[in-house]
Amino acid sequence: MVLVEEIDDEQPETVASTEAKVDDAKTGSTALSKGFLDKAKDKPLYGPEGSSEGKVDPDTHKAHAEHKMNKEMNENMNRGAKENNGIERPPWYTKEWPKDCQYNSPGCHLDEMDTSAHKSDMHRGFVRDGPRWKEAMEPGVKAIRLSFTQATDEDLAVL
Repeated sequence: MVLVEEIDDEQPETVASTEAKVDDAKTGSTALSKGFLDKAKDKPLYGPEGSSEGKVDPDTHKAHAEHKMNKEMNENMNRGAKENNGIERPPWYTKEWPKDCQYNSPGCHLDEMDTSAHKSDMHRGFVRDGPRWKEAMEPGVKAIRLSFTQATDEDLAVL
């Protein structure tokens, strides 16, 4: 076992030297005397205009107010999730593209879209057995119009 002891090289101050320092401070010109604040009531520290250190330029007040207003407006514009709700960005995400849901959708993050399908064979039949579907499936068709036919992703794979 090793024993380490720290030795102080400095000698502690004596009570007599401490009292001498206090006496020196009382006799000095910078010493505080009893009741010095009461004397300051007769003669204030600053004139009627106050301290020049406490003045702030009106332009500074204006700049601070504008900054605060801009910050609050941006936060209140429903600009989406902050830091994408902690969800890591997808590998195809472009760093230069606007981030955190530029379409003002709160809490949004980008995932692959769900695919749509018919609820039942009956629903599939309503779409695929109709005259517009049969017209679209004919060979050599130059234009296919499927608006309002309730076609799903499942139907587009067949086309």
